[in-house]
Amino acid sequence: MLKNISLSLIALLISIIILEMLARTAGFLYSGDGLSFSYGLDSSVKVMVGNKKITFVKKDTALKGTSAERGGQESAQAIIRIAAFGGSTTYGYHEGKVSSSWPAELEMALNKRYGPDKTGFRVLNLGTGGASSDYAAEHLSFSQKEGEIHYILWCNYINESDILYSGPYRNAQILYEEFTDILKGEMSNFTINRVNIFLHRLDKTLKKYSLFYTFLHRFIYRTYTNMADVVELDSVDEWYKQGVAGRFIDLPLRNYELNFLEAERFCDENDIKLIIVRLPLKEVSDTKDRRSREFRDFYKTFRTKLDKLTVELAKKHGAGYINVQEYYERSDVPEDAFHDRCHQTQKGNTMTGEFLADELIKLISER
Repeated sequence: MLKNISLSLIALLISIIILEMLARTAGFLYSGDGLSFSYGLDSSVKVMVGNKKITFVKKDTALKGTSAERGGQESAQAIIRIAAFGGSTTYGYHEGKVSSSWPAELEMALNKRYGPDKTGFRVLNLGTGGASSDYAAEHLSFSQKEGEIHYILWCNYINESDILYSGPYRNAQILYEEFTDILKGEMSNFTINRVNIFLHRLDKTLKKYSLFYTFLHRFIYRTYTNMADVVELDSVDEWYKQGVAGRFIDLPLRNYELNFLEAERFCDENDIKLIIVRLPLKEVSDTKDRRSREFRDFYKTFRTKLDKLTVELAKKHGAGYINVQEYYERSDVPEDAFHDRCHQTQKGNTMTGEFLADELIKLISER
């Protein structure tokens, strides 16, 4: 019996390895890029799957190489360093090699405006796919890898609600004390159970390291729906039925506030100006949204409250605030500025970067 189980496990492991190698080989043959074999081993390598295309890209992590190697102006003039924390919208490169990121476009726009004879700028892209303010607060020191930092752009937004599906992490002790009714008490049966939390985390981990699973996940997503959406739909509908949705909205808001306060302390200690940036989203009409009305209402309320909280925190603590979403709403935005709902094309990255450059110059001149 034990021997049969061992043989079955070995056969399963070999099958997984073979499928993974086939996926990487297929990725190489389809895209012509050897980066398919580095996926999961090098965190800076990402894959874009869509529109009948597979593209691999290796992002400049902004923490490697000297200024001379980057072709920068650091040795010739004063440098103002800016670090941008956020999720995949900040990470960028959603059209593969033909695109960049808004932090890269921001750096170019700032240096063009000030010119080589004035102050030079360096923008460190510290965005990472799926990251929330938990990641940003925990990696604040990364901003100083190249030396003194002057500004931190706090761009976390769309992923803040992930705490509802993954559970409290960085601020667990405080949140379990303040939200006992949800996390431990009488309402706890309305949260995602531990099995679903495990599956959600496993899903994200497999997508991070396995190219075969990433392709499989994309196929399932296009054919049916996103695994995470299934979890979210079931839960949010239940929260509304039981009248407890408000408490579940307050939980990620409080987590965001705690992480912002940590960033503020870090910036105060290191003489850094903290700036909240509200990145743009492409709104999806209700007729095209497959999610339930309760789900849409929940997230619309959550986003409205998060927007209000960010403005209040900026005013109360003297942080900067730049609303790119408002700029998009009052501007003539090209149809192809967005790759999808929250990720931008090269055209969108350029538009965002140039607007942020104008706003940052105003803040810098006031400081």
